[in-house]
Amino acid sequence: LVRMRHMRPRESLKHPPIQALLPVAQAIEEARGRSGLSQFDLAMRIGCKPQQISVWERALARPSGALAAKLHAAIGVPLEALLAEAPSVDGVAAENAATSGEAA
Repeated sequence: LVRMRHMRPRESLKHPPIQALLPVAQAIEEARGRSGLSQFDLAMRIGCKPQQISVWERALARPSGALAAKLHAAIGVPLEALLAEAPSVDGVAAENAATSGEAA
């Protein structure tokens, strides 16, 4: 008899979203939805892995400048939404950027 342990959802607290990137994530997900593309299709169109699209849509990282331009061309995400710097609130944005490997 095999018992199934309670499984946590993949989006557990192990990797919470970076609050400053939530508008970026929302912009990408909404534009992709309007275009009717899956994460896989969008990834193939812009030349990255589908997992990277998921990372952006879960607000775990921001697309690089080159991929932001490709996202804009492929699905019409406004470049301003992708590249805008989030304001720092008590250093939270700077701390989140440091943990994601970005400069604040």
